[in-house]
Amino acid sequence: MSFLKKLQCKAEEAGTKFEIVPTWQIKPPRRCSSCGFVKTRHDMPLSERLYVCAACGFVLERDRNACRNMMRWSFEGPRWAQTLSTGRGRALKLHLKRRLRRLRWSSSLPPVVRGPVIGIGGEPT
Repeated sequence: MSFLKKLQCKAEEAGTKFEIVPTWQIKPPRRCSSCGFVKTRHDMPLSERLYVCAACGFVLERDRNACRNMMRWSFEGPRWAQTLSTGRGRALKLHLKRRLRRLRWSSSLPPVVRGPVIGIGGEPT
């Protein structure tokens, strides 16, 4: 039994969705997880650890960017890769600006605190 088959069986036993992402098709490390722009192999050498999108200016660690792309693929499927193009960056940038405004507004709300809160004297309250 292959490793992927074993992994799939374990995921099914745990009641978890198992999805194989076609990395050769979506190119997760080289695709911008924000606008969908795909860099060429020469623009993104393996030594470059930070992804900077030439289309929309999005910046993220290379591995996190790839992870976001694979997660989106697992949730949205093949239609996600088909809807992304290099020309979509401007419309998405406006969408992200609006979203950022909403996040800034919501960040003015008090944060949710998890775990014990340490008081002034160093004692948990």
